[in-house]
Amino acid sequence: TEGASHSARNMAGTERDLQEARNRQLQADVLIHETYTSPNSTGASFQGDPNSSSMSMGSGHAYVPTVREIEHYTRMLNNPGAAMPHGVFVLADEANGLAITGLSQNCAQFFGKEVPELMGKSLLEYIDNPSAIEAALMMKDLTLANPVSVGIVGEDGTMRLLANLILHRLPNGLAIDIEELDPYENAFSFHARVRQAIDRLHTCETSEAMCQRVSEEFFQLSGYDRVMMYKFHEDHHGEVVTEFCTENIKDDSFLGLHYPATDIPQ
Repeated sequence: TEGASHSARNMAGTERDLQEARNRQLQADVLIHETYTSPNSTGASFQGDPNSSSMSMGSGHAYVPTVREIEHYTRMLNNPGAAMPHGVFVLADEANGLAITGLSQNCAQFFGKEVPELMGKSLLEYIDNPSAIEAALMMKDLTLANPVSVGIVGEDGTMRLLANLILHRLPNGLAIDIEELDPYENAFSFHARVRQAIDRLHTCETSEAMCQRVSEEFFQLSGYDRVMMYKFHEDHHGEVVTEFCTENIKDDSFLGLHYPATDIPQ
């Protein structure tokens, strides 16, 4: 019993140490962010009132960021205001016939129109089978309806592409993530490709080789521009240990870069 109690205390101490290390890292990240986003910053020093978002690095006084600064920084990390390039984000008013109230800037790749032309229009005008969405919205739990497979059409009714819609109800409207659907892909063919990829993993003799193979296989399966393997260290910061990407972005490699623990939303 005494040994178990001692082990429990050690585990609690270790967890506490890790949390304290994460808090210190978060504070350091906030200071770095404030320095490089300050309009008067040179990127080399913090200046100004210690109760604001700056400090003097040469003064010998350690400045701890305010709660407001930390909340602002973590909110920015968790909600960067950007959409993944392979999809389009739409915010619609469910009570007003799915009138579009918000769009990601890349909407033209799916709809053939820019943001100003689509704002206020009903999303249903650009769907070949509006009843599929209407049926999904009748379900209390939208997760049971996702994904909703539909065709995206132009104003003249011509088919532009097939897409999967992922629906989420938010306080300010219906959030819709739209991703293009490959008409030649089906559950059976995809399962076969995954099965073959798993079989190839059995040839890996080291963990490094396994990481490389997993990244490469997922890159081939997903069609993403970039796939990386992220390793977490004991202090919770991360390192990019493998990377596969398309030719047009190979010069902008993330391989070998380290990122603070606070980059991962909690």
